[in-house]
Amino acid sequence: TAPNDPQAAKRVQLYFLQTAWMIRNHALVHNKSRNVKLVYFTPTVMEDPLKAFFASTWKEVFGQVMEGFALDIEQVDEAVAPYYALVTGHYGTDIGERENIINIDIGGGTTDIFYFQCSTANPTGYIASCMFAGDDIWGNGVRTLGGMANGIVKSCFDKIKKDQENNDPHD
Repeated sequence: TAPNDPQAAKRVQLYFLQTAWMIRNHALVHNKSRNVKLVYFTPTVMEDPLKAFFASTWKEVFGQVMEGFALDIEQVDEAVAPYYALVTGHYGTDIGERENIINIDIGGGTTDIFYFQCSTANPTGYIASCMFAGDDIWGNGVRTLGGMANGIVKSCFDKIKKDQENNDPHD
C-alpha cells in the first residue's frame, strides 16, 4: 500500500470487505452449491509484498464473510486476463492448437504485454511490463493543475477558451 498513507491498508481492507459482501449476497441468490471462486488480477509490476498483502486480505475478509462456503481464491497477473477469459470460455471462443495470443494492455501507469503460443506439446508464454503508459503519453488530467498535461483536455480547453473570447457559443 502507499508508504506515505497510513490509512491505505485499511481502505483496501474495507473495499475488499464490501466486495466480499456483494459476492456473498450474489452467491446466496444464484449459487446453490455454495462453491465460490474469486479470481482477482494484479498488475504485473506489483511488488511481491503488496501481492502478499492482497492475498492475505482477500483470505481474511472472505473468511469473515463467506462462512459456510467452499472458497477458491486465485491471483492472476493482469496481463493474462484476456487469455484467461478466452481459455475459460467467457467469450465463447475456442483457442486452437496452433494459435498465438498477444495482449498489450496500456494502462495509466504501466504497459503490460502477454504472449502465449498455444501448443499442448510445447506451450510458451511470456509476460513483460514497463512503467511507461497512458499517463506518460497523454498525462492523467490530475497531476497538473487543471489537467493541462493531458493533450486532449488541453486541446478542448483551448478551443472552449477561444470560443468564449469570440463569443461564439455554436462554434
